[in-house]
Amino acid sequence: MSPPKFVTCPPAFAQLFDEGEASMSSVLSKATWDIETGTHHVAGDRYVLIRAESLTVGVQEELEKVLGSGKDAATYRLGKALGSTTCRKVASTYPDFSREQILALGPIAFALNGFSKTTIREESNLAFDDSFLMFYEHSNSFEAESFKQNGITTPKTACWLSAGFVAGWCTEALGFNVESREVSCTARGDDKCIFVMCVPKKLREVSKDLCTKHGIASDPK
Repeated sequence: MSPPKFVTCPPAFAQLFDEGEASMSSVLSKATWDIETGTHHVAGDRYVLIRAESLTVGVQEELEKVLGSGKDAATYRLGKALGSTTCRKVASTYPDFSREQILALGPIAFALNGFSKTTIREESNLAFDDSFLMFYEHSNSFEAESFKQNGITTPKTACWLSAGFVAGWCTEALGFNVESREVSCTARGDDKCIFVMCVPKKLREVSKDLCTKHGIASDPK
């Protein structure tokens, strides 16, 4: 069995993600453009292509004018809605898939949508109870990349839409709420974009423990 292409993960998860990639491999071949109507479809669903920089730097500047410090939370909630509805759609496309399989399709869909490739770290526990933990990296986050390409260094983590999307997908697949927090971000000068996701009541404590273990100087939230 070859290792997954869209996800880097511990060996224990490799088969699950490899099977997910095989199921979604035909999606890319189903992309169509209709120049007469100005539409782009993938597997029958309409998509709208937006420049990553416009969606991050441009939108964030406008949101800050309207919402001030609330722009990050708003961006996160938007991402979570996008992740949840996308997961719901994919689940309806594969009605015979188990919840584990739908969960595994998340990072694959994330990559296919151009967000980033995901690396799932060893501490992760993809259990369907409140012990669920996903400790993961985005190796080339479109949000952080957009800030860096514009010479913008932020004092805080920047990948709010990405964090929300993953949390929305996993909440839908798991059947209970989880939240994701970015604890390291290349947009603020860190080496990697790293996230912690688990049930809300454990997020602060688990994030603190993992940051201490790996020497990550996280935001004091």
